[in-house]
Amino acid sequence: MISALIQFLDALIGVAIWLIIIDVVMQLLVQFNLLNSYHPLVRQLGAGLRELTWYFYRPFRWVIARLVGHQPMLDLSPLLAILALQFLRNLLIGLLAG
Repeated sequence: MISALIQFLDALIGVAIWLIIIDVVMQLLVQFNLLNSYHPLVRQLGAGLRELTWYFYRPFRWVIARLVGHQPMLDLSPLLAILALQFLRNLLIGLLAG
């Protein structure tokens, strides 16, 4: 039972990390004009990914804004969100397995 819970939590956190990575790559492709942001499919996919990943980014954007100020060219919140999810993954697996 615990093994199934560990695998489920690991898979769930893995999916969240991959959604963040896909969102960052898609934003970079749009910024460098490799994807047309006016195409309906790209616009819908981008809006959906931003809606899903906003909950991961929001606390980190607030912390970064308080510490560094608003830096529109450099957004470290996806990196901090991935690090926090990795820490949570290791913590939960350590607590449940040990």
